[in-house]
Order: sequence, then C-alpha cells, then structure tokens
Amino acid sequence: MTNIELAKRRLFDHSALDLSNFKIYPGTSRDVTPDKFAEEINKMLSQIDAEDFEEMHLE
Repeated sequence: MTNIELAKRRLFDHSALDLSNFKIYPGTSRDVTPDKFAEEINKMLSQIDAEDFEEMHLE
C-alpha cells in the first residue's frame, strides 16, 4: 500500500476518521510531492495514535 492509499484510508474510511471536508496546506514548501505529503500525514496520525505529541494552548 502506498503512502497516499494509506493516508486516504486513515482520513476518509468509514472505520477510521471518516472525514468528509479536510483541507491541508503545504506551507512554504510548494515543491512537496504528493507521496511526501501523504507520508507526513501518516506520520502525524501515527504520533496522535501513540499519544506522542505535546498540546499547545493558543490564546
């Protein structure tokens, strides 16, 4: 399974997050490939699943 297929499944599958309107922006790196973008999404979701993150409180 490719990074793109995995990200698609993790974001939009009915047994996963089941998102329907999801937007993400590449920031300053406009030359990022779709596969690299999907890899970063999968990394982020894995960190959330493992509770490997710090909460930031924005005021």
